[in-house]
Amino acid sequence: MMRRITVFSVSLVIVLALGFQSGTPKINGVVANVMAQSIDPTPVVPNSTTPIFETTPAPSVETTPVAPNGSTPRNNMAPDVAAATPPSIDTTSNWDGATYISSFGMPNTATYGQTLTMTETATLTQFSFYMKQLTTTIFRGYVFAWDGTKATGDPLFESAPMSTTQGTNFEEVVFYIPSGVVLNAGQQYVLAASTSKDPAQPPDAGKWGALPNNTAYTGGQFYFLNNGSDATQWASVAWSTIAEDLAFKAILVRPASIDTTLNWNRSTFISFFGVPNTATYGQTITMPGSGKLFQFSFYIFEPNTTIFRGYVFAWDGTKATGAPLFSSPPMNTQISTTFQEVVFNIPDGLFLKGGQQYILFASTSKDPGQPNSNGKWGALPSNTAYTGGQFYYLNNGSDATQWTSEAWSTFAEDLAFRAKLQLYTYLPNVLQP
Repeated sequence: MMRRITVFSVSLVIVLALGFQSGTPKINGVVANVMAQSIDPTPVVPNSTTPIFETTPAPSVETTPVAPNGSTPRNNMAPDVAAATPPSIDTTSNWDGATYISSFGMPNTATYGQTLTMTETATLTQFSFYMKQLTTTIFRGYVFAWDGTKATGDPLFESAPMSTTQGTNFEEVVFYIPSGVVLNAGQQYVLAASTSKDPAQPPDAGKWGALPNNTAYTGGQFYFLNNGSDATQWASVAWSTIAEDLAFKAILVRPASIDTTLNWNRSTFISFFGVPNTATYGQTITMPGSGKLFQFSFYIFEPNTTIFRGYVFAWDGTKATGAPLFSSPPMNTQISTTFQEVVFNIPDGLFLKGGQQYILFASTSKDPGQPNSNGKWGALPSNTAYTGGQFYYLNNGSDATQWTSEAWSTFAEDLAFRAKLQLYTYLPNVLQP
């Protein structure tokens, strides 16, 4: 029996930092009114025109479901379903696509970044800036904790060496963090990029998309460091700043597991699932916020000769609707003598919209040429363990078209199931235009 539960939690304040080529950054080609700590104290005015400024089974083989067989399940703690609101941090909706800060890159202003303040713990999965750089300029993305004036401690994330692909236009440069970085509530962080660890490259006068002030995102602002190839200065020297926000995005998520197995005694069940009639069993869910579904599982007691597939569909209140959002390959249990947790993995995650209902189910309908079966699914005696949905079934045999054309049957019980979700976290101090 496999039990897989993944919980992520993050809270952060982020400062995105990337180096400047010159000692003092320029706003749209004009030298900013701030003193920078520079290897070359004389700022270099970029050679460019100033841009325009704007601001989701069932019963038995019969059509009547068979009541669960077994004792009342233990009344354990209710499943943890985290609430959330829409994604994320995004100042680009306030950016006109033209205004910028410069000059970033070798030899001097090697580090540019944006600080963030976490209002709740969440996991950072990616961040991005809009950059106009020579394609020969190599930089790396970083996440550090922030002490108010500088980065502190070791990097929480360091990307591989990267470069832009165009060189002539602003392009979104995305730093992906596959395992995520947990950022804690109340803490500040800096998201940054720097050329410091790749010094053997031509000079550049890169431009970064920026806003004319720091009011679009009130939890931080733009910072820079004229540290050249000296990466030790990230955590030893106070960074310089001007009152502007970079054009940036940060995608934050938090865990939201649904787990009714905490209330299941490992013996009560619903039957009979499989060939020839009751081919489809499922559980509806309601998304508490927008996010991704990475896996779901049911406890199934089924001969290992029975082939079924897992599915996710949108739900209209009585039946599945639309095309399948997810379909697994053919699967079967490995154990025929007891309940086994059957896990359907979605490696890249499936986006599900907040407030929308979905149905998670398994069916034998697309694999009809197999022996009859009398499968049992772990179930609870009521639908109170999870209040966002309940058990549904369909006596559709081999006719998969009925999933979306016929009303499904139900009774007031929950399946013993798990769903691993990550919900996008919204930090509310982002101005919407």
